[in-house]
Amino acid sequence: MSRLEDDQPFIYVKNKRRKKFNPKSGNIKPLVLNHGLPIDKLISNVDHLSHTIDLMVCNTIVEAATMQDLHSTSNGEMLAKQIICYGLGSPSSNRNSRAQLAVLLQLIQALKCPNVFLYDPVFEANDKKLFDNYKLFVLGKNEECLRAVNERTIFYMPHCCWAMYNNVLWANWTPKRLANVVFVGNNIQNKAEAECDSTFKSMYRFICDSLERDMCEVIALPSLNKGMDSFEDTAVIVFHPGRFPIEDKLFWKRGPKPDYKGAHFGELIEKSKLKKARAKEDELTQALKDVSLR
Repeated sequence: MSRLEDDQPFIYVKNKRRKKFNPKSGNIKPLVLNHGLPIDKLISNVDHLSHTIDLMVCNTIVEAATMQDLHSTSNGEMLAKQIICYGLGSPSSNRNSRAQLAVLLQLIQALKCPNVFLYDPVFEANDKKLFDNYKLFVLGKNEECLRAVNERTIFYMPHCCWAMYNNVLWANWTPKRLANVVFVGNNIQNKAEAECDSTFKSMYRFICDSLERDMCEVIALPSLNKGMDSFEDTAVIVFHPGRFPIEDKLFWKRGPKPDYKGAHFGELIEKSKLKKARAKEDELTQALKDVSLR
């Protein structure tokens, strides 16, 4: 498109008014859903990725986990009791989601972690079949990333939004619980240094406090194969209890659940909004059924 000259006026274009949907009119376009890859090809694709993807990513995660005594004890007991995966996306529809799932499967095998839970509101039917194949459990409700943990837990959250990390920290904002948290996800140190103004600090207090008090260590992950940005600017974040300001009681007062002032974050969908969206979807589905019966 050529650039407008300085003396060329803007041309105002009147938007065409959209026709309001009327299920009784009979003029309905078929509802097309994107189901992604068939389940057999999906399993084959993820298996292939698990065997060919750069093992340096998984090895770095395991080494960082070992630093936090998550890998094993002297008697072989596994201390990584569970892995919580938020915001994976839809592996049946997204290549990067499949790559992230492949690394997750490697991590499960390396740590021999028995309990793995996933949640993303975009999961499709084939995604859930895929997870069943690998014996991964899909959570039945949206936790809004507010799960409090009393045992060593890896939160696997590559490329999730800031609010999701902040919510995990808020839910575990005690010295005992925070010591159980390990993130595999965004390199919060790089991004916070670039964006940490007063507004950012007030909205994402728990991320900023963790960094400013030097309570955590950030270990950058290597990139995956060229052409894939599944783990670009990703890191393992481990919390060190020895660095916690234990005596500062005011510091550990977390206050009410964070409010992000109506901002929209891709994967973080509040329960009330999710309920309304599902109600509208059910209403549309019923309307289509009513028309088809006529």
